[in-house]
Amino acid sequence: MKKHSLSWWKRVYNNVLAKLQVPDNKIIIPNINLIFPSELPDCQEIISNGHKDPRMLALCLKSLFHRTNNVFSKENIDEYLSEDFGSTANLLHILEKKELIKEKSQKYIMQNFYTVNELKDFCREKNLSVSGKKDELIERLLKNGYKLDKQKYKHKLYEITYSGQELVHEEEKDRDFAILNAMNVIKKQDFQGAVNFFNNYDNKWGFVHISGKKRTIFANYDIPHTCFEYIANYPMRELRNSEEFKNNLKACLIAGLMRGNRNRDKIASRFHMICNEPICCPNILNMYRRDSIEEDPDTVKRILKKMKENIEADDEYVLKYYISKVFYLSNHRT
Repeated sequence: MKKHSLSWWKRVYNNVLAKLQVPDNKIIIPNINLIFPSELPDCQEIISNGHKDPRMLALCLKSLFHRTNNVFSKENIDEYLSEDFGSTANLLHILEKKELIKEKSQKYIMQNFYTVNELKDFCREKNLSVSGKKDELIERLLKNGYKLDKQKYKHKLYEITYSGQELVHEEEKDRDFAILNAMNVIKKQDFQGAVNFFNNYDNKWGFVHISGKKRTIFANYDIPHTCFEYIANYPMRELRNSEEFKNNLKACLIAGLMRGNRNRDKIASRFHMICNEPICCPNILNMYRRDSIEEDPDTVKRILKKMKENIEADDEYVLKYYISKVFYLSNHRT
């Protein structure tokens, strides 16, 4: 009897499993255009118009807000952001001029960059009392005209103003609206309707970067069509959940793929927008173990052990691991 390699048995296993997973009433997804159908405003066009169209500024503020906890300096601005505006200094000038950012207060700087002993020394220099807590020392110094030591405070610190945060919230609200409605219509197999919601978002917020790359909700749009159909028809038999749960999860995965998004954390977060039912997948680790038969056993054992520890610490990992696995299957079994 001919001996077959592990890779041969794995291919046989995958082919059998794939056939078992495909239902008789297969869902056919029409070819959908994931490229924004109209012209997007060019970066230079927006700049030359004095940023009356705020879409470039909204993207910049959103990045700063979430990366820096709304306390940032010139050094915190990514190169790819400053490229859009010519330089970091020019970007900061524009944001300040439009009152979308402002410098942090002297009180904040003193609270976070000076010690109590330093504040007491400053009080002595001005013949002020050194009694009281840190906040009291700061208030006393500010009332008596103390100015920041520029040698110690070398870099200006900024925060996003209320107006700036409102702009960020508007963009995020529109994005969530597009994604939520896209998922809901996908459940009804209205795939073009989902694309239309994304296009509406791009019509307001998308633009063409100086490099020529389009910054739209469709971060990538080169996903094979077969991936969409695989997910739409995957029965999710591993789950002990309701059919409604499965339909919601499929809609979430397809909506993510439409935007080129396979990030399990982001997908899981979006899923909770439309479904509160907790995932029940007792064999999640076996799903990963089956596809690891060719890998080093010790490595597989170590990985599975870590996965188990993560699940025991936070059961949200079950959903995240399942999302990753379905995306993997859609790539390798189509």
